[in-house]
Amino acid sequence: MEILNPRDLIREELKARNWTQEDLAQIIGRQASYVNRILSGNIGITARTAQELGQAFGTGGMFWMNLETVYKLRKCEGKRTCL
Repeated sequence: MEILNPRDLIREELKARNWTQEDLAQIIGRQASYVNRILSGNIGITARTAQELGQAFGTGGMFWMNLETVYKLRKCEGKRTCL
């Protein structure tokens, strides 16, 4: 089963809206470096960020929180330890 990476979906949303990472950062009230760290996979999507993304993209925070959680769980399937 394919694992949908929430970062890929954010990139698709940015492209569809013709937004840059800086545009998204401004919309959600964060530094551009924060958005970059999310898209680079250096940090996960927190509840606060999920709410901000939900407002920015009109999806609601629960969508992004669930997507992040399912992504992490699927990556852990079959592994003895998981981060």
